[in-house]
This record gives sequence, structure tokens and C-alpha cells, in this order.
Amino acid sequence: MNEPQIWAVIGVLAATLVGFVTLVTQLLTRTISAQFDGVAARFEKFDAKFEAKFEAVDRRFEAVDARVDALHAEMVLRFEHQERVFDERFSRLEAKLEGLDRDVQAISKRVFPE
Repeated sequence: MNEPQIWAVIGVLAATLVGFVTLVTQLLTRTISAQFDGVAARFEKFDAKFEAKFEAVDRRFEAVDARVDALHAEMVLRFEHQERVFDERFSRLEAKLEGLDRDVQAISKRVFPE
């Protein structure tokens, strides 16, 4: 172990080992970084697709909301119209019943005098 050639060989082997470890570490770091960049790019595409789909669904919901609002307005108009018709019919029926009540009272006064 005292020979200078042995120490030179040990130094060369140690330098080679350190260089190899450095090279492998650099390559591994670059590979992992490239893989993460690829995953990030795929996620951005995936995110863009889902965002477009969500926007399409939002537009559909807005269309349905507009249709429901239009239906609601139509139903309100129909109910108001039906209410007016009902009130008119009820008023006529009430007038007929009042006339009938007067007629029954008149008949009862003639048939059953007090």
C-alpha cells in the first residue's frame, strides 16, 4: 500500500466513481424532470378538455333555466287568466244564488204567511 502507483490507481478509480455517480444523478434528474413536464402537459390538455366540457354543461343548464323561466312566466299568465275566468264565473253564480234566495223567500212568504 506504500507504492505510489497503487495510490494513483485508487485516485483514478475514486474520481471515476464520483464522475459516474455525478453523471447518473444528472441523467436521472433530467429524466424525472422531463417526465414531470410531460405529466404537466398532459394535465393541462386534460384540464382544458374538462373545462370545455364544463362550459358546455353550463350552457345547457343556462338554456334549461331560460326554458324553465319562460314556462314559469307562461304558467303565471295562464293562472292569472284562469283566476279572472273563475272570478267571473263565481260572480255570476253568486248573482244567480242571490236571485234564487230572493225567489225562495218570496215563495215561502206566500206559502207560509206569518
